[in-house]
Amino acid sequence: MAEGDSWGLGDVNGFAAWQVTDGSALWPLVMLQGEVSAPTGDAKELRGLGKPSVSAGVVLAKRLWNSPFILFGGGGIFYSCADEFLGIAVNHEERSGLVGLECQFSPALSFIVQSLSSSPVAHDYYAFSKASHEVSAGLKWQSIDHTVMEFSIVENVGIFKNSADIAIHLSLGRRF
Repeated sequence: MAEGDSWGLGDVNGFAAWQVTDGSALWPLVMLQGEVSAPTGDAKELRGLGKPSVSAGVVLAKRLWNSPFILFGGGGIFYSCADEFLGIAVNHEERSGLVGLECQFSPALSFIVQSLSSSPVAHDYYAFSKASHEVSAGLKWQSIDHTVMEFSIVENVGIFKNSADIAIHLSLGRRF
């Protein structure tokens, strides 16, 4: 049960991505990503893990001929020092993979659908010991140069008790 009286700060994350290639008529765009999380949240109040974590991933994207469609996919690995969360034994690492399709309505607006699968988060704890599968659909909008806003609805599929039943994804990104 969550308890305590913290003022609401969760774990603080730092994220960076590096576009390795622009892609070409033959080869895909390649992007490397990394994230570090500082355990500033209170795990007893479900505001963080209570331990530091790191993750790394790669994404490939390829426009399908001269069409408005972009096929993308990737994979990643997450690692945390946490042995347990609220008394539940958790895995130190989690692997994930995704595949998706983007349809560009204009240079500034796209519709995106994707599927994400992730390895189990717990050793032996009901549905959390099974892989999760989620699908999402939403919009990506480049509001001003180098600034992208995203909105999507996420729904879990297959096993319904090991990830959010329905979620909303909001993101604001800036390219430097």
